[in-house]
Amino acid sequence: MGYEFDDAPTADLTASWVVSGPTAATFREDIERAIASKATDVRETIQDGIERGVSLEIPVVDGNAYGALRRVVDRHADRKGFAALGPDDRRRNVRLATATLGGESGRCSPYVLAEALLTVASPHSPTETLTTGDVAYGLAQLPAERLVPSLPPTMQKAVKALLVANGPLGRSAIVERAGISEASYDRNIDELAAIGLVEATGNGGHKQWQAWIVPWWSPLTDIDGPRTADGDKSALVRPSRWDDVLYEIALDLGLDPDYELFAWPVDADEVFAALPRLERWRGFVKTHYGLADVEHPALTPNDDTIEDGPDAPSSVEIGCGPAARSGEQVSLGGTNSSTN
Repeated sequence: MGYEFDDAPTADLTASWVVSGPTAATFREDIERAIASKATDVRETIQDGIERGVSLEIPVVDGNAYGALRRVVDRHADRKGFAALGPDDRRRNVRLATATLGGESGRCSPYVLAEALLTVASPHSPTETLTTGDVAYGLAQLPAERLVPSLPPTMQKAVKALLVANGPLGRSAIVERAGISEASYDRNIDELAAIGLVEATGNGGHKQWQAWIVPWWSPLTDIDGPRTADGDKSALVRPSRWDDVLYEIALDLGLDPDYELFAWPVDADEVFAALPRLERWRGFVKTHYGLADVEHPALTPNDDTIEDGPDAPSSVEIGCGPAARSGEQVSLGGTNSSTN
């Protein structure tokens, strides 16, 4: 059957395929080639330019990389009524999200991020912007298994129990609310404290704990020391570099790191190889500090441009005629009469 066209026909793509998994991003070129292989799969009369046809541009994008996550933040901030985000605010929000939700440095599920942002309340004024505090609140509402995926479930449950508590909790309360064993608590609480996700506050000689999505040492905060009033603020001074953070964490965990391992310039791979107990915190610390993602350079601490990065959207066109078609046949608009 023939086709009837309006003068300026348009269409919106209403369905999509999602390929997910640890190595899903490596299939991007294969997917684009597979789609492109259908580019001339149209009727001969359209290919010959005798009959008008319709082409379809199919966008292909790395959905969990910086560019896509930036668009998720922008879209939800706009829908909630927040003012437009500047590059710095946007970058900080994405960094916090990927540090908390990412299984690898600089990446996280856009769906989980959207789920967190849906819980953020609308602003009181249209001039307010979406802050890291707002994003942190949304992240804290997620189920325990979403938080810092590199952690074991018992750690995630303990953090979640403290995040939703109305005040500090002691050992027995954490064990009960998180549904973990006392042995799991004893094994993990010191590490959570060393990393700064939880902080201790004394109560008559019995230690209690509070938790925050953003550790006090993160550049995403504006504080100079641990948040708890009776915490030992003299023990740590705000580190200026990610390797300083790791060195302090290693000391707190009693790992007795070789000082030469942290002599500048520091090799991250050497640090984590020498201190394997810190491996699960690699992405967490590096993302908080906005370090460049070497594999995906669109995530950089000082560049918000995504158009030329590997996570920038691209399109594969199908249903179009041969490239040799004459110039007057390549548009659906005006008096031209063939496929774009």
